[in-house]
Amino acid sequence: MRKLIGFLRKRREQLNYTQEYIAHRLGVTSSSISRWENGQASPNFSRLELYAQEVGLEENEMFAILASEDNVPPLPIAEIHLSVFSKDAYAAVMKAIAEQGVAVSVESKRLRKWT
Repeated sequence: MRKLIGFLRKRREQLNYTQEYIAHRLGVTSSSISRWENGQASPNFSRLELYAQEVGLEENEMFAILASEDNVPPLPIAEIHLSVFSKDAYAAVMKAIAEQGVAVSVESKRLRKWT
């Protein structure tokens, strides 16, 4: 998270936003922003998202920065439960996912034989 906070701070400074301005927009104190930026505290995820929005950082960029942190393993962004009932349906779903270039972890629970 330090890398993301550092990026947000740099973006804030490039936009000439003060810690007080960001604090007001996020509904926190300026000392909270200072502690976040100095690594003394960590914001919750919703505040982190708001901070990113305030400095114009897209959500996908935020997740990319978080995923590139060296000391933090990437966390899943979403969990999807899907039922397929044929080999063709399974193949079509996996092809669509692969075409998006998305990393996927598949857990299979075979409830009945393929038709």
